[in-house]
Amino acid sequence: MSQQGCNLLLTMCGNLLVISSVIYFRQLQTPTNYLVLSLAVADLLVGVVALPFSTVLLANPCWDLQGILCNVRATFDIMLSMSSILNLCFISIDRYFAVCQPLRYRTKITHHVITIMILVSWTILLVARGQARSLQSFTSGATVSGKEKKATRTLAIVVGVFLLCWAPFLISMTSGSGLPSK
Repeated sequence: MSQQGCNLLLTMCGNLLVISSVIYFRQLQTPTNYLVLSLAVADLLVGVVALPFSTVLLANPCWDLQGILCNVRATFDIMLSMSSILNLCFISIDRYFAVCQPLRYRTKITHHVITIMILVSWTILLVARGQARSLQSFTSGATVSGKEKKATRTLAIVVGVFLLCWAPFLISMTSGSGLPSK
């Protein structure tokens, strides 16, 4: 079996194990684990949908195939990978509140908030709406300690640099200029 086949098999088995564990065991059904479940679903779809396309294209590059197949692969790859990345960002936000505000964590990170995070990670239209809500909650808060300000600033810098680094790739791929020509 090739390395790509092993990666595909491990991706599918590992993510199916996470998905079935969270669904089957009641004690694992927590807000944080719902985010992990969403991440596992996104990664499973990457393994089932995007990786086979990439494996085929390794042996048979895009210029040998019809342009639509390349576009389909790029679309699935970008959308599923971005969903996975957004899930990771939301897990880090969840962990930030759990560590920096442990006494208020359960009131801030509710099932409703987790549902919104998952919807945002799966639908691009809701991203701007979710960001506006989180900014509003930060501006309406009471006094904030220096430690919380520093942690918030660090998280904002990391997410900002991440988005800045990915922006050229996403713009070139969505505009079609990043795809090889026939």
